[in-house]
Amino acid sequence: TGTFTCDVDESGNPKYSITNLSVTNNAGTIYGHKLNDAKSYSDYVKDNSHWEAALFGAADGATFTNISITKASIVNTVVGQNQMNSDYSVNPGQGTGEIQAGILVGKCQNSTITNCSVQGTVSGASFMGGMFGSASSCKITDCSIKADINSTALWCVGGISGSGDKSTYTRTYFDGNITANSCQSGPSLFTAGVGDATITDCYAWGTVSNCDVFAYNLDKAKKVTNCYSAGRSADGSVAYGATDKAINSYVVSG
Repeated sequence: TGTFTCDVDESGNPKYSITNLSVTNNAGTIYGHKLNDAKSYSDYVKDNSHWEAALFGAADGATFTNISITKASIVNTVVGQNQMNSDYSVNPGQGTGEIQAGILVGKCQNSTITNCSVQGTVSGASFMGGMFGSASSCKITDCSIKADINSTALWCVGGISGSGDKSTYTRTYFDGNITANSCQSGPSLFTAGVGDATITDCYAWGTVSNCDVFAYNLDKAKKVTNCYSAGRSADGSVAYGATDKAINSYVVSG
């Protein structure tokens, strides 16, 4: 909930970098988490399992400024579920508060992120992205993400964040490659989950195995202005949803 700010040089660039960051959440391996097998989640504590993997596991009302992270390796072995119980209650690991993976913050909400850059690899299942696993009601400005993301995803995988509802993205870009098994709320080169999000002067570059070269459910965004994607989807898809929310924005396939 606090502030993490690094010094900058005369040009406004961070003076220092966190290099060779390695974070591995072994809970899934230790407890034998298996897809569609809630019985294997004996360590599950609702909203308090601490299954995130990132430099900061979770942030609420925090401020991050001028942070540079290079050569990061983030791994989350928690599989998560893709089904409801017979009484329609949520299976362990299915909710968004459990299994995020990202280089900077796992679960980020109500926070401000300015002039930060991350570079590295992220591996896991759902709710994962290059900078955040999820970013809800966050303000993200002048940030860059260069990452390769490998997911056994059921849903919510994006270049910047796996979910970005009600967030504001300004002058921020993703450059990298995303590999995922399915197309449910992503994978998307920029971000997956853009409900009420505002995206301005941003772009995405790279390749995605399937689904979207910019954002999933773009029609649910609040506004998209002066943005573009020069990415490529291996399955040939371009964008999911209507594009009437996008102003002066383009997809240049390939």
